[in-house]
Amino acid sequence: HMILNLPWDDIEDVIEGARFLSAFHVEYVKLHSLYVVEGTKLAEMYTAGEIHVCSLEEYLERVGAFIRYLRPETVIQRLAAKGPKGRVLFCNWGLDYRQVVQAVEKHLETNGIYQGMDFNYL
Repeated sequence: HMILNLPWDDIEDVIEGARFLSAFHVEYVKLHSLYVVEGTKLAEMYTAGEIHVCSLEEYLERVGAFIRYLRPETVIQRLAAKGPKGRVLFCNWGLDYRQVVQAVEKHLETNGIYQGMDFNYL
């Protein structure tokens, strides 16, 4: 499981994650978008404005970068997360899970991104 929009990570961290998983020949990966649930430390930080969750557009860029650097043989089982019902302060930019997946698919197609296109480092 890889959460691609952690507040303290940037796109270079995402690329490093893809490289790490590729180096260890991980067979499957599930990509997740961050969700913030009430009653957690993350919720406290989010409510206090101590963390910033990236925009949907930035998430799409991160997913695209991750996929470009991920070895082609790794199976991607998920492109976003489904947050738990109720008590969620942030999940998928207010969109339905399927809308986020469709946005990812459109981003990949529009930009000609395919899995492993930048996998030239091992």
